[in-house]
Amino acid sequence: NHITPFFHPQVQFRIRMPIFVAREWYRHQIGFARNEVSRRYVDDTPECFIPDYLRQRDTNVKQGSADTKIEDNETCISLINTLHTTSIELYEELLNKGVCPEQARIILPQSMYTEFIETASLAAYARLVGLRMDPGAQIEIRLYAEVIGVLLAKAFPVSWAALEEARVGDGVEWKEDKDGQKVVKKDSTGKETTYIRLSPRVEISEFSNPTVDFVTGYWGI
Repeated sequence: NHITPFFHPQVQFRIRMPIFVAREWYRHQIGFARNEVSRRYVDDTPECFIPDYLRQRDTNVKQGSADTKIEDNETCISLINTLHTTSIELYEELLNKGVCPEQARIILPQSMYTEFIETASLAAYARLVGLRMDPGAQIEIRLYAEVIGVLLAKAFPVSWAALEEARVGDGVEWKEDKDGQKVVKKDSTGKETTYIRLSPRVEISEFSNPTVDFVTGYWGI
């Protein structure tokens, strides 16, 4: 578990995500540096995230959701779209009436996309991805963690595999589940523990919403 060498390789991403996801992402502070676009200074037309479907509330946990579509999904999606349209139209009207951007922005929803440059070490990203790919994490943030995991596994295959090994330990018997997303570790007593992989077995093209890109010419050791 000597992971300190992995604090030296620095990676830089340009990430675009909804504000409600970014506020959870920003909880990861140690080893991260970020610069976010501020609507105090820009006044281009905002874009908002809209989910494919709305999930039911999970009655068994205080936070989180069940993987079940609500019954009146289409109506609720339409209401959200109406709110987005109304908010953006009001925002642009306020700007046209001379209101400063730093005040006009107060009516924009949490679903609005924000964009930021983020720099962190491989070790810091391994911790973030490990936590945010957990089944208990919100699915919208899990998608971004999966994209980061795929990109880093391709760019740093040896280092990323070593960080995954350090996270779950060595000297054990490994077996993957059928879709390659989870790894089951069996110790000498036969006890099994399930871990989510840091680098899921998927291709980037499968992700439609998350926007994550390496900043050209920067990432690496």
